[in-house]
Amino acid sequence: MRPDDRNGERIGTRQHYVPQFLLRNFTDDGGSLRVFDKQTDRVFCTSPANMAAECGFYDYRSSEGRTETLDGAMSWLDDQAAEVVAHLLEERGLDSLADHQRYLVAAFAAAQLVRTASLRRSITHVTEEFADRLGRWGTAVQSAVEAGDFEPPFSESAGEGVSLEQLEQLSENDMRVMSLRLIQNSVTRYVPILLQKRWCLAAAPNGAPFYCSDNPVVLHNERQTRFGGLGIGQRGIQIYLPLSSTLMLCMFCPELAQEFRDVENSLPISLPPQCVTFQNSLQVTYAERFVFCKRDGFELIRQILADHPDYRNGPRGAFT
Repeated sequence: MRPDDRNGERIGTRQHYVPQFLLRNFTDDGGSLRVFDKQTDRVFCTSPANMAAECGFYDYRSSEGRTETLDGAMSWLDDQAAEVVAHLLEERGLDSLADHQRYLVAAFAAAQLVRTASLRRSITHVTEEFADRLGRWGTAVQSAVEAGDFEPPFSESAGEGVSLEQLEQLSENDMRVMSLRLIQNSVTRYVPILLQKRWCLAAAPNGAPFYCSDNPVVLHNERQTRFGGLGIGQRGIQIYLPLSSTLMLCMFCPELAQEFRDVENSLPISLPPQCVTFQNSLQVTYAERFVFCKRDGFELIRQILADHPDYRNGPRGAFT
């Protein structure tokens, strides 16, 4: 089935923003997913079918008033990626990937980077914060004009753009369309960048499984500053995607990768437990709400949330 076939049957269905095939790689021997809820500290077991999904997550109302969905395209990509990830888990080596398989992994990672509930809520947060800041700035300028302390350097009709009133009137559907456009553009924009990274696999030791979360593609940069550094094209960027409880895909800035030997096309790098702890801490930080593990090993999350209560929500853009 092609990506857009039978989309009408998918409208209003339960749609996953982290696919079930990935979540199943973090289940216990009985097929259950162990879950930590960052907002309530609750730990529970459930099926992958019940997590990282919302009814109609990819549905939107078009400009013609029709309800459309991106779910068919996402399901098609997930099906293709699932086969490649299963191949990687069996072969445990990147040198076994053909070019088209590597492209599919990059496309999946690119889409997963922006298809989450965390990203959608971040768009809403940033838009609301920007509208609030713009409104307060406008009030201050108007007061200065009325007091004769300031003369605007432009007329009210100069230029075009989005007004404060338009920002304040953005609907939930508008926000949804923004996030879905990011997903649609992710392959074109992000895949070429990801393919330029140096890829390697990392393996967790026995007894120290990787976490996954409802926002599984995580970024880290030792060169990060207050002005940024977490863009996927930034120097020094490290991009991580856990593929299972025991195997993780790493994509490094080529400059950073020079510090490692034979990173490309090698067998998995065996990580010590402290490195797994670091990787799991990134999953906790990036998670919007839920963190998944093969076993009830959530002491790290409790410690992180005790030290950083603001991590109970996912990452949010902010104006400083």
